[in-house]
Amino acid sequence: MRSGLEDSTVDHPNAMRMRDTVDAFLSGDMPRLLDGFTDDVVWYAPGNSRVSGTFHGRDGVARFFALMNEGSAGSMHVEVDDVLASDRFVTIFLKVTAARDGDALNAFIAQFAVPDEDGRWSRCWFLPDKLEEWNRFFA
Repeated sequence: MRSGLEDSTVDHPNAMRMRDTVDAFLSGDMPRLLDGFTDDVVWYAPGNSRVSGTFHGRDGVARFFALMNEGSAGSMHVEVDDVLASDRFVTIFLKVTAARDGDALNAFIAQFAVPDEDGRWSRCWFLPDKLEEWNRFFA
């Protein structure tokens, strides 16, 4: 039995922007993806691998995604699980899988983002649930 809530729920504008950002990534539209970030965005990725560190600016964000694509040999698959948003923050939950050279990755990601006054992402934290697996896969 459906409650009807699903039909009446409207995504917050920041949730819609985040979904658009992910859609741009999934479709390989890097210009549209990068346009969703401020010029001075800071992207934080924990761990000890090629995709770890603090990435600055749109070039840094582009480098992060290029490193993930390279490290997964282009096999990365991303599914959106949920998006929570308010005027100040957005959290998106992603399922990420990849396979390369007999190794596999199966992780959930919580990505937190802060929009600026124009709705562009100014700060992002990318947090895999299985950091040891993530580090090993992208080592």
